[in-house]
Amino acid sequence: MITQFDIQADERKESITISNEEKMIPLSSPYTIRTEEVPDPLAGVTISGISPALKQGETNAELFVQGSYTGVTEAQYLIVIESDGAVGSATFYWSDDNGETIKGSNILTDTSPIPLNNGIAISFEEGEDLNAGDSWKFIASGFSYVSSLPAAPYEFYVDYLTGDITFYPDQAGWQIKINYEGKGTLVDADDINQITYAINALEALRSQTINLDILSAILPDSDAPDRLIEMADTFYYAYLLFNPDKNESVFFQLIAPSRIEEAISLNIIWITKATTGKSIFSASIKVIRQGEIIGNQTESNFISEPTEANPTANSINLSSITISSLNIKDGDLLFIKLTRNGQDGQDTITDDIKVLAIYLKFLQSPKD
Repeated sequence: MITQFDIQADERKESITISNEEKMIPLSSPYTIRTEEVPDPLAGVTISGISPALKQGETNAELFVQGSYTGVTEAQYLIVIESDGAVGSATFYWSDDNGETIKGSNILTDTSPIPLNNGIAISFEEGEDLNAGDSWKFIASGFSYVSSLPAAPYEFYVDYLTGDITFYPDQAGWQIKINYEGKGTLVDADDINQITYAINALEALRSQTINLDILSAILPDSDAPDRLIEMADTFYYAYLLFNPDKNESVFFQLIAPSRIEEAISLNIIWITKATTGKSIFSASIKVIRQGEIIGNQTESNFISEPTEANPTANSINLSSITISSLNIKDGDLLFIKLTRNGQDGQDTITDDIKVLAIYLKFLQSPKD
């Protein structure tokens, strides 16, 4: 199915309306997928981008910026070293409004990408010492006329001859077609925001969740959390108790729901007595079809990048991890592993962590 949003605009750009009514468009219609093309900048289109990182301080280390900016307004990123040391031991804080608001602090530097926000990640040059106060600035710009949709992984193609603007998400079989009627007039940033709102509203309808039952969790023979049941006045609840000094893991298995898309969010709800430190969870997924592991996944790539979260003592905390695996089909067996990385000082919370609930969140493709 192709979903069409009709955009009506007059040549004076005095009005624009959007209808998010779903329409069936014949697959034989002359709509071509052009996921890697963008409008020619010479046609008056500004593409969102990231400026080079401007360094201040004594260090010779370079800061590398990765990713594609998905924000809708300009962001002025500031990265400041908090504590001296080599890459891997020095820490930093960061801001996306030139230091007015600190978004994260006491974060370990790394040569691997460290995600910030809005599709931006940074890494530090290996082998160079860092000094407290060293800083880098870079600007991530939005768009002035027509640019990439501010919600990855969408791309678009603009045909100035026909007046069509075509948006495509990066999932096979799910296409969004937006027709711009009002040739000779460029769509501006406000128009794109309205388009984005309509598409995001549709995405919300496709969002699904599945609770992973703690009582049905598979505990390995060693390096597993304790599974406990606690009684209250009128109910009981089960939880997983993760040790702060080990890498303890738990497994879940379920049948893949129909039309599940690749990106899956694993959400962990937990509490601890600690008031300082960071919890680090990692997760991964295997897909098994008719007894065979699909996509040549092995134990060596069974661990994804961890997600970190600072605790609020004796209150609910949430960690979220995006995990993915290739070629998920209806009826596949999904085998999910969740680990608290307490060993080797990765996890700096010195108390046990009670995991109260775990659930999957994913997008469901539309029916054919």
